[in-house]
Order: sequence, then C-alpha cells, then structure tokens
Amino acid sequence: MPEDWDGVYKRLFRDFPREALRILCDIDATGAEVTPAPTEFTMKLRADGVFQVRPPDGAPFVVHVEVQRSPADDFELRLVRHWLAITTEHGEPPRQVVILPLGGPYTGQYEAGGLTLTYDVLDVTTLDQTVLRGSPLAPLALGSRASPTLVDAVVAQIAAVTDDPDARATLVDLAMLGADDLLAALITDSIRRNDMSDVLERTAEGRALLARGEARGEARGYTAGEAAGLRVLLVEKFGESADLDALSQGLAAEGFAAGLRRIQGATSLADVLA
Repeated sequence: MPEDWDGVYKRLFRDFPREALRILCDIDATGAEVTPAPTEFTMKLRADGVFQVRPPDGAPFVVHVEVQRSPADDFELRLVRHWLAITTEHGEPPRQVVILPLGGPYTGQYEAGGLTLTYDVLDVTTLDQTVLRGSPLAPLALGSRASPTLVDAVVAQIAAVTDDPDARATLVDLAMLGADDLLAALITDSIRRNDMSDVLERTAEGRALLARGEARGEARGYTAGEAAGLRVLLVEKFGESADLDALSQGLAAEGFAAGLRRIQGATSLADVLA
C-alpha cells in the first residue's frame, strides 16, 4: 500500500495543531489561536504546512513545517524558496521546522555562496516515548515495534483523546505508517476490540484491507496480513516447524484476537492445537 507520509502528517497538524506544534516543533501553543495559512505560492511551490500562531500573550508568528521522509538533493534549496515566498506573503520570516519521520541527514543549516539559512530539525525516532504515550501523538511511539501490549495502549489512547472518527482515523493512519503485516494486524485487531471498526473503514490501511479482501473474494473472514502476523508470533515463541502456514491460517479464520490469545497463553504448539 502506498504510504502517504506527507498527507498523514498534514492531517495530524490539522486535527491536533497545538499538540503537533508542541511535540514536533517545540512550540508551546497553549491557549494560542492556530490558523492554517495558504500553502501554495506564486513561485509554483506548495509547502506541507504554514500556520499563523497568535499566543494569548506575545507577538504572533508564522511557522512553516516540511515533512521529509527521505533525503533529496534539492530539499534545502526548496526551503530557501519557501522562506522567501512566506516572508514575502506575511511580511515576516517564518520559523521553519523540518520533520524527519525516519531520521535523516539534515543538520538545520544550509549555506550557498553568501547565503545562510537556519532551520529547526526534528528526528521523530528520537522523541521521548513517555511524552508521546501521554499525548494524542501516541501512535508515533510504535515505530516498527509489534508489541501487543504497546499496541493496545496506543489504541486505547487514540480512543480516549477524541471521539471524532476522522481525527481518530488520522491517528490510526499515523500508527500504520511503515507498519509491517504483523504490526498492521495487531493494530487492526486492537481497533476492533476497542469498538472502533467504523474508524478503520475511514483509514487508508482499512480501505486497502477491504479492497484486498473484495479482490480475492475472501469469505474466510481474515486477511493475509492477520495470518502472517500470527505465523510470526508462532515462530518467535516456538520456532520454525512444519505446517505453520496452515496453523496460522486456521487460527486467523477463528478470529485474530482469539488466535493471538491462544498463542500468548500456550506453552507449546500442542497447547495451541488443543
């Protein structure tokens, strides 16, 4: 499934602007009015996010956010062009923040000739897990860790922070970014057990699961990702052995949650088969 990293982060700033500014940009916007500003400029540029922040006490300022999943040769030059366009548009230079979901090579300073541009850099992989898990941005605490306990905690946090299904869908898509089959299956199962199946249908991963099921004409009630996830858990707990494909598919057909609990409570493959 194509992963829309830029799009999901844009929705995150749309749905949780103050929390995103605080955790991802180190900007305290408590009590501030945060207004999205135009992101398309006459220089044929489109920024990932531009925000006007008006604190209750203090002067207003402009924030420009760019999400960069992987290195690009012209990225910092584009930052310079954005800086010029936003400064021209608003009459003041923006505070620029580059968010790196997977880390990256950018240092926060670009020099060319006599020009020097300084900007903030946030490596998402270095964020404090405790801070994340106590905020709406809890899905970022998952990374690629397929821990059932952590997944359940994150999904419970998603359910607790908002009852807006679209905002919940944003957080679920954030959790799914970069997820392998096992992690995606764990998240999907936890969402269902938290009575948020309607939210799953609003997410990119949920729509992809439905599309894959319809394309295959599956009437078995499980996805290939769920069966693969249960197989990984079986191998991790009991080691590789014959017929694990059939066993994992049989467990998935009974229900992913039931299969997961059976594996977790078993001390041997015989227990799983019992």
